[in-house]
Amino acid sequence: MLTPQTLSVIVANLEKAGTIVKRRHASNERIRQLELSEKGNALYAEARGRVRLLEADLAAGYSEDEQKIVRRWLAAVTAGTPED
Repeated sequence: MLTPQTLSVIVANLEKAGTIVKRRHASNERIRQLELSEKGNALYAEARGRVRLLEADLAAGYSEDEQKIVRRWLAAVTAGTPED
């Protein structure tokens, strides 16, 4: 739900930081594809590790069924379709 202008600024900042690179599309010169750079991949891997630790802390003490309920609810809220 971002405006094109906002997304453009975000992409420019990520590119400037060296975390993404723009590549030309193989069959359409007007299309630019965004890919993680080596630096971006390293940051992504680090962030995933941190998220896994946080998720484990949050899930501690809850049963598998309780965790599934929370995940289903969060997915519905994120999609904008909360369950009844």
